[in-house]
Amino acid sequence: MNKIKLILSLSLFLVSLRVYGQGIISHNEAKQQSKTQNITKVNIPSEIPVSDCNLYGFNEGLCVVEYKGKYGVIDAAGKIVIPFQDKILGEFHSGLCLYSKKNTSNHGYIDTTGKIVINSQYIGVGHFNGDLAPVTCHENGFSYPEKKGFINKQGQLVISFSNNLGELSEGLILHNEKNGFVDVNGQLRFNLPDKENNGNYWSGHFNEDVAVIRLWNSKESRYTVAHIINKQGDVLYTLKADLLHDVCCEISEGWIWISDYNDGSTNNHEWKAIDCYGNEKLSTKAKQVRNFHCGLAAIKDKNNKWGYIDKSGNIVIPCFYNEVGDFCEDYVFVEGNDGCGVIDNTGKVIIPLEYTYWIQEHKYGDGLFVMKDKQKVFHVFDKTGKQIFDVICLWPYPL
Repeated sequence: MNKIKLILSLSLFLVSLRVYGQGIISHNEAKQQSKTQNITKVNIPSEIPVSDCNLYGFNEGLCVVEYKGKYGVIDAAGKIVIPFQDKILGEFHSGLCLYSKKNTSNHGYIDTTGKIVINSQYIGVGHFNGDLAPVTCHENGFSYPEKKGFINKQGQLVISFSNNLGELSEGLILHNEKNGFVDVNGQLRFNLPDKENNGNYWSGHFNEDVAVIRLWNSKESRYTVAHIINKQGDVLYTLKADLLHDVCCEISEGWIWISDYNDGSTNNHEWKAIDCYGNEKLSTKAKQVRNFHCGLAAIKDKNNKWGYIDKSGNIVIPCFYNEVGDFCEDYVFVEGNDGCGVIDNTGKVIIPLEYTYWIQEHKYGDGLFVMKDKQKVFHVFDKTGKQIFDVICLWPYPL
């Protein structure tokens, strides 16, 4: 019996070594490939050290770059398309980018040419989602409480300022003051389930035509109950809010994770993936889990290492990594002991794990990955691992 156990243990070790070894070979191959490429150098002018230059990731073919407190925009070829200026910029969404002027607390929006299309007049703004964007204002001139509304691309207020508005998702917005969800015109579509203790519902992001809403009990200062609802307002399933966890509290690819573990625990726990009707689809043990994306979910083991499982519970990518993102189009950012890089859904290394960090946390934009190395230089790759260009800050630059 002991001899059989020894043989089995040795076999498992050799399999693990082979899988890990493939990862090392892939890493080295990717590293060698990146060194032999002819890389375009994009010189972003700067009057300060390179360490103070920053990129904010690509979205809709554009990337905001910051240097010396000034902001400009480059395209996917590295060309500067909006000159550097004093305006503080965000990301482009639906063709518009939020901005704010220095030494002011007001925000507005510019278009892809840098032209101001909505003047800075709100204390807070969010990204455009289609034709609407959330904005906030002070009530009676005071900094608190803030009220939230939604404007269109012409700057017109479409949904009036209100307390406790949710985010726009799949054409619907949680509106606690109206006790329901409203559409993009502010019209009530359906009412919320009955409330207790004058609490408010939160979350409420629709994804795949369903949303998870949690009722906040103000007396107990906690969420007490959660409902999974559809776009008609029907309650598909009700559960204790304690079973949900912030890292995975929404339906994704038809499933949501639940567990009754205490967040402060350090051991593995049983997690169950259920569908929107409460039917158990999968059970696994892990210290932590994340939502499914592209058929894979990240899991953390008792050694605080991350890997990925599929919807059958099989470990597809072993738990090797210190930190990971969510898969997008079969690619994901990961961090190992030597640095950050990118792997595909088979675990193959696409961008070698040698960078200090990645831009755009847990995602990438327009098929481009932006990495930063130890010399504070930004490198832009495509999804084959080919390095497209570098962004280097130079001195001096005539402002």
